[in-house]
Amino acid sequence: MLKLENFLMNNILLNFVCFLFTLYRINYSMVKRLILIISVGFLFAEEKDMDVLTKEIQAYSDSIKLLIPIGSSVYIAEHSDFNGKTSYFGKYFADQLAEYLSNSDQYKIVDRNSIQIYMDYENLQYSGVIDHRMSDQIEEIAGADIIITGTITEFEKILKITSEIATVRDSYVIADTECLIKKTDEVAKTIALIMLKVEKDKNDLKEYQKNVYQEIEEQRKRFINEAENFRKEKISELEDEYTKRIKVLLAQQNDYIESFESGDQKLIKKIVNLKEDNNTLYSLELNNMIAKLEDEFEEKFQVLKNLRTKQENISTIDSDIEKLHQKIDKVSGKLSLLKMGMTVDDVRYIMGDRFIYNGICGNFGKYVLVFSNRTLIKACKIGDIYTQFGDTAIVNDCHDCDDMEVNNLIKY
Repeated sequence: MLKLENFLMNNILLNFVCFLFTLYRINYSMVKRLILIISVGFLFAEEKDMDVLTKEIQAYSDSIKLLIPIGSSVYIAEHSDFNGKTSYFGKYFADQLAEYLSNSDQYKIVDRNSIQIYMDYENLQYSGVIDHRMSDQIEEIAGADIIITGTITEFEKILKITSEIATVRDSYVIADTECLIKKTDEVAKTIALIMLKVEKDKNDLKEYQKNVYQEIEEQRKRFINEAENFRKEKISELEDEYTKRIKVLLAQQNDYIESFESGDQKLIKKIVNLKEDNNTLYSLELNNMIAKLEDEFEEKFQVLKNLRTKQENISTIDSDIEKLHQKIDKVSGKLSLLKMGMTVDDVRYIMGDRFIYNGICGNFGKYVLVFSNRTLIKACKIGDIYTQFGDTAIVNDCHDCDDMEVNNLIKY
Protein backbone atom coordinates (compact mmCIF):
# COMPACT_ATOMS: atom_id res chain seq x y z
CA MET A 1 0.00 0.00 0.00
CA LEU A 2 1.45 3.36 -1.06
CA LYS A 3 1.72 5.92 1.74
CA LEU A 4 0.57 9.43 0.89
CA GLU A 5 3.09 11.25 3.05
CA ASN A 6 5.84 8.95 1.76
CA PHE A 7 5.02 9.95 -1.79
CA LEU A 8 4.83 13.65 -1.04
CA MET A 9 8.15 13.80 0.77
CA ASN A 10 9.76 11.68 -1.91
CA ASN A 11 8.41 13.81 -4.74
CA ILE A 12 9.31 17.20 -3.30
CA LEU A 13 12.75 16.40 -1.89
CA LEU A 14 13.78 14.36 -4.91
CA ASN A 15 12.88 17.22 -7.22
CA PHE A 16 14.85 19.59 -5.02
CA VAL A 17 17.91 17.33 -5.00
CA CYS A 18 17.82 17.12 -8.80
CA PHE A 19 17.41 20.90 -8.96
CA LEU A 20 20.50 21.40 -6.81
CA PHE A 21 22.47 18.99 -8.95
CA THR A 22 21.42 20.93 -12.04
CA LEU A 23 22.23 24.47 -10.83
CA TYR A 24 24.95 23.97 -8.20
CA ARG A 25 27.92 21.78 -7.42
CA ILE A 26 27.10 20.07 -4.12
CA ASN A 27 29.72 17.90 -2.45
CA TYR A 28 29.15 14.24 -1.66
CA SER A 29 28.50 14.81 2.03
CA MET A 30 25.67 17.22 1.18
CA VAL A 31 24.06 14.63 -1.12
CA LYS A 32 24.22 11.97 1.61
CA ARG A 33 22.49 14.33 4.02
CA LEU A 34 19.69 14.97 1.54
CA ILE A 35 19.24 11.26 0.95
CA LEU A 36 19.21 10.66 4.70
CA ILE A 37 16.44 13.21 5.16
CA ILE A 38 14.38 11.56 2.41
CA SER A 39 14.94 8.14 4.02
CA VAL A 40 13.86 9.46 7.42
CA GLY A 41 10.74 10.80 5.77
CA PHE A 42 10.05 7.32 4.45
CA LEU A 43 10.49 5.71 7.84
CA PHE A 44 8.33 8.11 9.79
CA ALA A 45 5.61 8.74 7.24
CA GLU A 46 2.21 8.41 8.77
CA GLU A 47 0.29 5.34 7.65
CA LYS A 48 -2.77 6.33 5.64
CA ASP A 49 -5.35 4.10 4.05
CA MET A 50 -6.00 5.21 0.46
CA ASP A 51 -7.57 1.99 -0.88
CA VAL A 52 -10.36 3.60 -2.89
CA LEU A 53 -8.27 6.25 -4.68
CA THR A 54 -5.36 3.85 -5.16
CA LYS A 55 -7.55 1.17 -6.73
CA GLU A 56 -9.19 3.68 -9.05
CA ILE A 57 -5.82 5.05 -10.26
CA GLN A 58 -4.40 1.55 -10.65
CA ALA A 59 -7.40 0.44 -12.68
CA TYR A 60 -7.10 3.56 -14.85
CA SER A 61 -3.41 2.84 -15.49
CA ASP A 62 -4.30 -0.70 -16.58
CA SER A 63 -6.55 0.73 -19.29
CA ILE A 64 -3.84 3.12 -20.49
CA LYS A 65 -1.29 0.27 -20.77
CA LEU A 66 -3.25 -1.18 -23.65
CA LEU A 67 -3.05 2.12 -25.61
CA ILE A 68 0.72 2.75 -25.43
CA PRO A 69 2.70 1.70 -28.57
CA ILE A 70 5.04 -1.21 -27.91
CA GLY A 71 8.75 -0.27 -27.76
CA SER A 72 8.13 3.42 -27.17
CA SER A 73 9.67 5.74 -24.56
CA VAL A 74 6.90 7.46 -22.64
CA TYR A 75 6.90 10.72 -20.73
CA ILE A 76 3.93 11.26 -18.36
CA ALA A 77 3.15 14.93 -17.94
CA GLU A 78 1.56 16.39 -14.85
CA HIS A 79 -2.20 16.57 -15.40
CA SER A 80 -3.65 20.07 -15.22
CA ASP A 81 -6.99 21.44 -14.09
CA PHE A 82 -9.76 22.88 -16.29
CA ASN A 83 -7.85 26.21 -16.55
CA GLY A 84 -4.62 24.54 -17.65
CA LYS A 85 -2.88 24.93 -14.28
CA THR A 86 -1.13 22.00 -12.61
CA SER A 87 -2.44 21.26 -9.14
CA TYR A 88 -0.84 19.29 -6.32
CA PHE A 89 -3.19 16.42 -7.06
CA GLY A 90 -2.20 16.58 -10.77
CA LYS A 91 1.46 16.03 -9.80
CA TYR A 92 0.46 13.24 -7.43
CA PHE A 93 -1.65 11.54 -10.11
CA ALA A 94 1.17 11.72 -12.71
CA ASP A 95 3.65 10.18 -10.27
CA GLN A 96 1.22 7.40 -9.35
CA LEU A 97 0.45 6.70 -13.01
CA ALA A 98 4.18 6.56 -13.84
CA GLU A 99 4.80 4.12 -10.99
CA TYR A 100 2.07 1.71 -12.08
CA LEU A 101 2.92 1.90 -15.80
CA SER A 102 6.65 1.31 -15.19
CA ASN A 103 5.92 -2.33 -14.29
CA SER A 104 5.53 -3.24 -17.97
CA ASP A 105 8.42 -4.32 -20.23
CA GLN A 106 6.52 -3.42 -23.42
CA TYR A 107 7.68 0.21 -23.25
CA LYS A 108 9.88 2.49 -21.16
CA ILE A 109 8.67 5.18 -18.75
CA VAL A 110 11.27 7.99 -18.72
CA ASP A 111 12.23 10.01 -15.67
CA ARG A 112 9.88 12.93 -15.10
CA ASN A 113 12.18 14.91 -12.82
CA SER A 114 14.59 16.18 -15.48
CA ILE A 115 11.78 17.67 -17.60
CA GLN A 116 9.96 19.03 -14.58
CA ILE A 117 13.11 20.75 -13.36
CA TYR A 118 13.48 22.37 -16.78
CA MET A 119 9.85 23.54 -16.75
CA ASP A 120 10.15 24.86 -13.19
CA TYR A 121 13.39 26.63 -14.04
CA GLU A 122 11.83 28.23 -17.13
CA ASN A 123 8.67 28.96 -15.10
CA LEU A 124 6.53 26.97 -17.55
CA GLN A 125 3.11 25.36 -17.03
CA TYR A 126 2.04 22.52 -19.28
CA SER A 127 -1.22 23.46 -20.99
CA GLY A 128 -1.74 20.31 -23.04
CA VAL A 129 -0.08 21.76 -26.16
CA ILE A 130 3.50 20.78 -26.99
CA ASP A 131 5.30 23.71 -28.60
CA HIS A 132 8.52 23.38 -30.56
CA ARG A 133 10.79 24.31 -27.64
CA MET A 134 9.16 21.90 -25.21
CA SER A 135 9.14 19.13 -27.83
CA ASP A 136 12.90 19.53 -28.34
CA GLN A 137 13.53 19.46 -24.59
CA ILE A 138 11.41 16.34 -24.02
CA GLU A 139 13.28 14.55 -26.81
CA GLU A 140 16.74 15.82 -25.86
CA ILE A 141 16.55 15.60 -22.05
CA ALA A 142 14.17 12.70 -21.45
CA GLY A 143 14.60 10.82 -24.73
CA ALA A 144 10.81 10.34 -25.05
CA ASP A 145 8.86 9.90 -28.27
CA ILE A 146 5.40 9.45 -26.63
CA ILE A 147 3.79 11.81 -24.13
CA ILE A 148 0.72 11.23 -21.92
CA THR A 149 -1.10 14.44 -21.01
CA GLY A 150 -4.45 15.06 -19.39
CA THR A 151 -6.79 17.06 -17.19
CA ILE A 152 -8.37 16.49 -13.79
CA THR A 153 -11.69 18.22 -13.26
CA GLU A 154 -13.23 18.24 -9.82
CA PHE A 155 -17.02 18.39 -9.61
CA GLU A 156 -19.24 18.26 -6.54
CA LYS A 157 -19.74 14.48 -6.64
CA ILE A 158 -17.36 13.35 -9.36
CA LEU A 159 -13.61 13.56 -10.07
CA LYS A 160 -13.13 13.35 -13.84
CA ILE A 161 -9.73 12.33 -15.26
CA THR A 162 -9.02 12.45 -19.01
CA SER A 163 -5.76 11.48 -20.70
CA GLU A 164 -4.34 11.65 -24.23
CA ILE A 165 -1.51 9.58 -25.68
CA ALA A 166 0.32 11.55 -28.42
CA THR A 167 3.61 11.65 -30.30
CA VAL A 168 6.14 14.15 -28.98
CA ARG A 169 7.45 15.43 -32.31
CA ASP A 170 4.18 16.31 -34.09
CA SER A 171 1.59 16.07 -31.23
CA TYR A 172 -0.39 13.43 -33.12
CA VAL A 173 -3.00 11.93 -30.75
CA ILE A 174 -2.78 8.14 -30.83
CA ALA A 175 -5.51 7.46 -28.28
CA ASP A 176 -7.47 9.02 -25.43
CA THR A 177 -9.30 7.71 -22.38
CA GLU A 178 -11.03 8.90 -19.24
CA CYS A 179 -12.34 7.73 -15.91
CA LEU A 180 -14.80 8.98 -13.33
CA ILE A 181 -14.05 8.58 -9.65
CA LYS A 182 -16.85 9.04 -7.20
CA LYS A 183 -15.99 11.82 -4.80
CA THR A 184 -16.78 9.99 -1.57
CA ASP A 185 -15.85 11.43 1.79
CA GLU A 186 -12.79 9.20 1.84
CA VAL A 187 -11.64 10.38 -1.61
CA ALA A 188 -12.37 14.05 -0.79
CA LYS A 189 -10.49 13.73 2.48
CA THR A 190 -7.54 12.15 0.69
CA ILE A 191 -7.41 14.93 -1.90
CA ALA A 192 -7.64 17.60 0.81
CA LEU A 193 -4.94 15.86 2.78
CA ILE A 194 -2.72 15.82 -0.28
CA MET A 195 -3.15 19.56 -0.77
CA LEU A 196 -2.58 20.43 2.91
CA LYS A 197 0.35 18.11 3.28
CA VAL A 198 2.05 19.33 0.15
CA GLU A 199 1.52 22.96 1.17
CA LYS A 200 3.09 22.30 4.55
CA ASP A 201 5.96 20.38 3.02
CA LYS A 202 6.43 23.18 0.53
CA ASN A 203 6.95 25.68 3.38
CA ASP A 204 9.25 23.26 5.19
CA LEU A 205 11.16 22.75 1.99
CA LYS A 206 11.61 26.49 1.52
CA GLU A 207 13.14 26.70 4.98
CA TYR A 208 15.34 23.74 4.21
CA GLN A 209 16.32 25.32 0.90
CA LYS A 210 17.30 28.47 2.76
CA ASN A 211 19.50 26.46 5.14
CA VAL A 212 21.07 24.50 2.28
CA TYR A 213 21.77 27.67 0.31
CA GLN A 214 23.29 29.23 3.41
CA GLU A 215 25.53 26.22 3.97
CA ILE A 216 26.54 26.21 0.30
CA GLU A 217 27.41 29.92 0.57
CA GLU A 218 29.45 29.26 3.72
CA GLN A 219 31.26 26.45 1.94
CA ARG A 220 31.94 28.77 -0.97
CA LYS A 221 33.34 31.44 1.35
CA ARG A 222 35.50 28.88 3.14
CA PHE A 223 36.78 27.63 -0.18
CA ILE A 224 37.58 31.19 -1.31
CA ASN A 225 39.37 31.92 1.98
CA GLU A 226 41.35 28.69 1.75
CA ALA A 227 42.23 29.41 -1.87
CA GLU A 228 43.31 32.95 -0.98
CA ASN A 229 45.43 31.72 1.93
CA PHE A 230 46.97 29.08 -0.31
CA ARG A 231 47.69 31.74 -2.94
CA LYS A 232 49.34 34.03 -0.37
CA GLU A 233 51.38 31.15 1.00
CA LYS A 234 52.63 30.18 -2.46
CA ILE A 235 53.37 33.80 -3.33
CA SER A 236 55.36 34.15 -0.11
CA GLU A 237 57.32 30.99 -0.94
CA LEU A 238 58.00 32.27 -4.45
CA GLU A 239 59.12 35.65 -3.09
CA ASP A 240 61.51 33.95 -0.67
CA GLU A 241 62.88 31.78 -3.45
CA TYR A 242 63.18 34.84 -5.69
CA THR A 243 65.08 36.74 -2.97
CA LYS A 244 67.49 33.84 -2.50
CA ARG A 245 68.12 33.57 -6.23
CA ILE A 246 68.67 37.33 -6.50
CA LYS A 247 71.27 37.16 -3.73
CA VAL A 248 73.05 34.32 -5.51
CA LEU A 249 72.95 36.19 -8.82
CA LEU A 250 74.25 39.39 -7.19
CA ALA A 251 77.11 37.45 -5.63
CA GLN A 252 77.92 35.87 -9.01
CA GLN A 253 77.64 39.30 -10.63
CA ASN A 254 80.09 40.85 -8.15
CA ASP A 255 82.52 37.96 -8.63
CA TYR A 256 82.30 38.44 -12.38
CA ILE A 257 82.81 42.22 -12.15
CA GLU A 258 85.82 41.76 -9.88
CA SER A 259 87.41 39.53 -12.51
CA PHE A 260 87.91 42.65 -14.70
CA GLU A 261 90.55 45.32 -14.26
CA SER A 262 89.77 48.07 -11.74
CA GLY A 263 89.08 50.67 -14.43
CA ASP A 264 86.62 48.40 -16.23
CA GLN A 265 84.90 47.43 -12.96
CA LYS A 266 83.68 51.01 -12.44
CA LEU A 267 82.20 51.15 -15.92
CA ILE A 268 80.44 47.79 -15.55
CA LYS A 269 79.03 48.77 -12.15
CA LYS A 270 77.74 52.02 -13.66
CA ILE A 271 75.94 50.07 -16.38
CA VAL A 272 74.42 47.70 -13.80
CA ASN A 273 73.26 50.64 -11.66
CA LEU A 274 71.62 52.24 -14.67
CA LYS A 275 69.66 49.04 -15.26
CA GLU A 276 68.49 48.95 -11.65
CA ASP A 277 67.36 52.61 -11.73
CA ASN A 278 65.38 52.58 -14.93
CA ASN A 279 65.06 49.86 -17.55
CA THR A 280 64.25 52.33 -20.31
CA LEU A 281 67.11 54.63 -19.33
CA TYR A 282 69.30 51.58 -19.01
CA SER A 283 68.54 50.47 -22.54
CA LEU A 284 69.20 53.94 -23.98
CA GLU A 285 72.29 54.70 -21.91
CA LEU A 286 73.68 51.23 -22.36
CA ASN A 287 73.29 51.37 -26.11
CA ASN A 288 75.00 54.77 -26.18
CA MET A 289 77.79 53.52 -23.95
CA ILE A 290 78.25 50.40 -26.02
CA ALA A 291 78.40 52.48 -29.20
CA LYS A 292 80.89 54.86 -27.57
CA LEU A 293 83.00 51.98 -26.31
CA GLU A 294 82.96 50.38 -29.74
CA ASP A 295 84.18 53.64 -31.32
CA GLU A 296 86.82 54.02 -28.62
CA PHE A 297 87.86 50.42 -29.09
CA GLU A 298 88.11 50.87 -32.84
CA GLU A 299 90.16 54.03 -32.37
CA LYS A 300 92.49 52.42 -29.84
CA PHE A 301 92.75 49.32 -31.99
CA GLN A 302 93.86 51.48 -34.92
CA VAL A 303 96.35 53.33 -32.71
CA LEU A 304 97.67 50.02 -31.44
CA LYS A 305 97.94 48.78 -35.00
CA ASN A 306 99.92 51.88 -35.96
CA LEU A 307 102.12 51.45 -32.88
CA ARG A 308 102.81 47.88 -33.85
CA THR A 309 103.74 49.03 -37.34
CA LYS A 310 106.04 51.67 -35.86
CA GLN A 311 107.43 49.08 -33.47
CA GLU A 312 108.23 46.86 -36.43
CA ASN A 313 109.85 49.80 -38.20
CA ILE A 314 111.78 50.70 -35.06
CA SER A 315 112.94 47.13 -34.81
CA THR A 316 114.17 47.41 -38.36
CA ILE A 317 115.88 50.73 -37.55
CA ASP A 318 117.39 49.24 -34.41
CA SER A 319 118.72 46.43 -36.53
CA ASP A 320 120.21 48.93 -38.97
CA ILE A 321 121.65 50.97 -36.12
CA GLU A 322 123.15 47.86 -34.64
CA LYS A 323 124.76 47.10 -37.96
CA LEU A 324 125.97 50.70 -38.15
CA HIS A 325 127.41 50.47 -34.67
CA GLN A 326 129.23 47.38 -35.71
CA LYS A 327 130.72 49.30 -38.64
CA ILE A 328 131.50 52.20 -36.32
CA ASP A 329 133.24 49.85 -34.02
CA LYS A 330 135.30 48.80 -36.98
CA VAL A 331 135.97 52.44 -37.67
CA SER A 332 137.04 52.93 -34.07
CA GLY A 333 139.53 50.17 -34.61
CA LYS A 334 140.82 51.92 -37.76
CA LEU A 335 141.04 55.22 -35.86
CA SER A 336 144.03 53.87 -33.94
CA LEU A 337 145.85 53.56 -37.27
CA LEU A 338 145.64 57.28 -37.93
CA LYS A 339 148.59 59.52 -37.06
CA MET A 340 148.97 63.29 -36.97
CA GLY A 341 150.60 64.59 -40.14
CA MET A 342 148.84 62.15 -42.46
CA THR A 343 147.41 63.63 -45.62
CA VAL A 344 143.83 63.44 -46.75
CA ASP A 345 144.73 60.69 -49.20
CA ASP A 346 146.45 58.69 -46.44
CA VAL A 347 143.35 58.89 -44.27
CA ARG A 348 141.05 57.94 -47.14
CA TYR A 349 143.22 54.96 -47.88
CA ILE A 350 142.91 53.72 -44.30
CA MET A 351 139.23 54.60 -43.70
CA GLY A 352 137.85 53.65 -47.09
CA ASP A 353 135.01 55.13 -49.12
CA ARG A 354 132.97 56.06 -46.03
CA PHE A 355 135.45 58.85 -45.27
CA ILE A 356 134.11 62.27 -46.30
CA TYR A 357 136.27 65.38 -46.68
CA ASN A 358 134.90 68.89 -47.39
CA GLY A 359 138.19 70.77 -47.74
CA ILE A 360 138.56 71.64 -44.05
CA CYS A 361 136.93 68.88 -42.03
CA GLY A 362 136.66 65.18 -42.44
CA ASN A 363 133.88 62.91 -41.19
CA PHE A 364 133.76 59.19 -40.64
CA GLY A 365 130.87 57.72 -38.69
CA LYS A 366 130.78 59.27 -35.22
CA TYR A 367 134.18 60.85 -35.58
CA VAL A 368 135.27 64.23 -36.98
CA LEU A 369 138.77 64.85 -38.31
CA VAL A 370 140.39 68.33 -38.37
CA PHE A 371 142.84 69.09 -41.20
CA SER A 372 145.18 72.02 -41.78
CA ASN A 373 146.46 72.38 -45.36
CA ARG A 374 145.11 68.86 -46.05
CA THR A 375 147.18 67.53 -43.15
CA LEU A 376 145.50 65.70 -40.25
CA ILE A 377 146.02 67.51 -36.95
CA LYS A 378 143.17 66.27 -34.65
CA ALA A 379 140.30 63.75 -34.25
CA CYS A 380 137.24 63.91 -31.88
CA LYS A 381 134.16 61.85 -31.13
CA ILE A 382 130.81 63.47 -31.75
CA GLY A 383 128.86 63.74 -28.52
CA ASP A 384 131.86 63.98 -26.21
CA ILE A 385 131.44 66.48 -23.41
CA TYR A 386 134.05 69.18 -22.77
CA THR A 387 134.38 72.45 -20.83
CA GLN A 388 134.43 75.74 -22.71
CA PHE A 389 134.95 78.92 -20.74
CA GLY A 390 133.78 77.22 -17.62
CA ASP A 391 130.56 75.86 -19.23
CA THR A 392 129.81 72.32 -20.33
CA ALA A 393 129.69 71.81 -24.11
CA ILE A 394 129.25 68.94 -26.55
CA VAL A 395 131.30 68.15 -29.63
CA ASN A 396 129.10 68.50 -32.72
CA ASP A 397 131.47 69.42 -35.58
CA CYS A 398 135.07 70.24 -36.55
CA HIS A 399 134.80 73.71 -35.03
CA ASP A 400 134.04 72.22 -31.60
CA CYS A 401 136.72 69.57 -32.08
CA ASP A 402 139.37 72.27 -32.86
CA ASP A 403 138.83 73.75 -29.39
CA MET A 404 141.85 73.39 -27.16
CA GLU A 405 139.73 71.91 -24.32
CA VAL A 406 138.67 68.90 -26.43
CA ASN A 407 140.80 65.79 -26.08
CA ASN A 408 142.63 64.73 -29.28
CA LEU A 409 142.08 61.06 -30.04
CA ILE A 410 145.06 60.89 -32.51
CA LYS A 411 148.53 60.30 -31.26
CA TYR A 412 151.74 61.63 -32.80
